Amino acid sequence: MGVIFATLAVVSSFGIGCMNQSNTVAVSAASDFRAPDWLVGLILAFLVGLVILGGIKRIGAVSSKLMPAMAVLYVVSAIYILLSHPAKLPGLFTLIIAEAWRPKAAFGGTAAGVWHLTLLWGIKRALFSNEAGMGSAPIAHAAAKTKEPVREGVVAMVGPFVDTLLICTLTGLVIIATGVWNQKKDDLRALSTNKISVYADPGHKVDDIYLHKSVASLKLFKGTTVVENGKAEGILFEVNDGFVDNPVLIKNGNHYSGNFILDGNTIKNDKGEILKLHIKGKMLQNSSALTAWAFYKGFIHVGHFGNLIVTICVFLFGLSTMISWSYYGDRCVEYLLGVKYVIVYRAIYVCFVYLGAVLALETVWAYGDMALGLMAVPNLIAVLLLSPKVAKLTKDYFSREHKMYK
Repeated sequence: MGVIFATLAVVSSFGIGCMNQSNTVAVSAASDFRAPDWLVGLILAFLVGLVILGGIKRIGAVSSKLMPAMAVLYVVSAIYILLSHPAKLPGLFTLIIAEAWRPKAAFGGTAAGVWHLTLLWGIKRALFSNEAGMGSAPIAHAAAKTKEPVREGVVAMVGPFVDTLLICTLTGLVIIATGVWNQKKDDLRALSTNKISVYADPGHKVDDIYLHKSVASLKLFKGTTVVENGKAEGILFEVNDGFVDNPVLIKNGNHYSGNFILDGNTIKNDKGEILKLHIKGKMLQNSSALTAWAFYKGFIHVGHFGNLIVTICVFLFGLSTMISWSYYGDRCVEYLLGVKYVIVYRAIYVCFVYLGAVLALETVWAYGDMALGLMAVPNLIAVLLLSPKVAKLTKDYFSREHKMYK
């Protein structure tokens, strides 16, 4: 069991604690500063490499000291935004429950679709936010010097409370209170069919809800169409489960005119040349960009800095998490192969930091979600088998009187 779990932990470290983090930072940087993903990837890989390859612990030490301050700043800012929208507070949880169970927001509008969509995404994101049941955090807690394992377990339980019940709940409430959860924002993105889906226009009005249903009239586009002054005929573009309103295709800063040929996942012109286009229009937001937009709107009456709170927090959270997860992988590689292979693992890990920033969000999160499941299964089996012993130790610990350390 130990070998299986250690192997899965190494595989998972490249996703959950590495690519997912760098991708989130890249999305935030692109939204706020139009920073290219490859540049963000290089910066993150360089900083993580300095710590885990170069042995420069100062960055890790600084980020660990800044983390509590940033967490407090984030929480206080979120509470301020919520208190700035008193009229909306009573209906926030009602809206959450209503939207979670609303049939039209599920596949096919069926009860099975409701359970599929709500539970699937809820469980995946809850697992990612606190890693409860995965067995990753115990790698760090196992290194703690204590004579009371139960006490260390209680300390470990604080993490899920802060991560999910506090920070994630506040984030969701802010997104709803500011109204950005279902609003579209002017955006400019590189047109890649790996990130943006292209549909054939069915010839009648369609809205975003069609993306959640099996509608025969809505099919992925294949073939050729004509683009005049940035406007493409007969096709619709989808980003983040929503259609782009008034899409305009841009090439080298100008509106594109010419043929638009979709060949597999490649966009070409009539000469067979690959087109590097950008798409401009109103789009739904997701990931850290959605949260940053919510904070921006929440502080708009004070100044134009709300999004920077999220950007800075995301950067520090992401950097510290990538450094922490490299430690998890280190321990597992040393257990499996020996200490001499740790440096090889670290080099590969730094490469995945870069890949996470440049790959499509959907690809990165699909890998991360798969890794979550792979780690959770063997760990939960071990938890069930060890639960009688844990219960016995816990009962013994709380039955004794403990003196406070001075």
